[in-house]
Amino acid sequence: MRTVLWVLLESLRHIGIVLQPITPRIASELLDQVAVGLDKRSFRALAAEEEGGTPLQSGTLLPEPRIVVPRFDPGEDGDAIVTAPASAEVWNGSDGKSGAQLSGSELKKLEAHVREQASRVRELKERGGDKDVVRSEVDALLELKSRLPKGHELAGGGGMKKAK
Repeated sequence: MRTVLWVLLESLRHIGIVLQPITPRIASELLDQVAVGLDKRSFRALAAEEEGGTPLQSGTLLPEPRIVVPRFDPGEDGDAIVTAPASAEVWNGSDGKSGAQLSGSELKKLEAHVREQASRVRELKERGGDKDVVRSEVDALLELKSRLPKGHELAGGGGMKKAK
């Protein structure tokens, strides 16, 4: 059973890394769920294991599970309905609300996720992370910020300007 679970987690790690350019937020959350470090999310990390590197470490504690992709239910009239349990975070987009429609608690959850993603981006940049990974994490951050109400302090106006 341990081998089966290891193969499953390792497959999810490969899928998460390969999907980063296509679905950066989902891929990032998937990689978070299997405890893949920010410095091990590049295509180089996949190539390194071909040279004898070890992908997942036995005994690594995994974070508390959470929904990455909400459940999809086809409606009775053919309209698609995306549902998620009540415990799902608002930032996963399952409710379709814009920043102006968020309740106070929903906005706080979104703000926390924006801060978490911004921290992830800063850490990657400070470490000199792979450009493709940094770009996908920045895209995920921008997507989160787009859900904030207009003029929100966390929405920002872009990154830091380089000194001349």
